[in-house]
This record gives sequence, C-alpha cells and structure tokens, in this order.
Amino acid sequence: MSPGLGEPHDAEPEALARLGTLRTPTLVVTGPCDVPGTLACARAAAGAIPGAESAEIADTAHLPSLERPDSWNALVLAFLARHGLPDPRSSGASRLESAPAL
Repeated sequence: MSPGLGEPHDAEPEALARLGTLRTPTLVVTGPCDVPGTLACARAAAGAIPGAESAEIADTAHLPSLERPDSWNALVLAFLARHGLPDPRSSGASRLESAPAL
C-alpha cells in the first residue's frame, strides 16, 4: 500500500532506525511548499537523528538552497557557527577548501 498525502514515502523503516546512530551535528532544511510526503520524510528523518535541528525556508519548495540562496546561506552559516564548525568561506577551513564558497 502506498502512503497517502502527508505520510512519509521512500523512508524505509531500517534507514530511519539507522539515523538514530548518527552523532554528528545535523541540520534538516525543508521548504514548506514541497509535497507533503517529502516534508513528512524530512520531519521523520530529523526526529530520528539525535539532536538534529530542523528549519524551514519560507516560500520555497523542494530546492530551498536554489530558491532562496541568501536565506539558505544564512541558515547554514549560523548552524556551523553554533556547532563550532569552520566557515567554509574562510581560509582556515582546510577540510572545506575544495567546497564551493557559500
């Protein structure tokens, strides 16, 4: 039986259970205009990861990083700062130097 609107889809119970083993800072970002099943999956994932943070970027759907890049960048940079992680734009972020600048 396939899930209905607002129910997780493509979220395998085994995969959700494994998310509970993560011990790394995690940010789950959604766009409130995405399809209900995808939002439900994101909420389930965030709920399964210990200490995960979740955030919505207003007026976006499935690709908030492309739809509102300034909001995305601010959200991710604040998350990194809260967790003492390097700003990928700085030269001191050695392990992130190959990543594109935000």
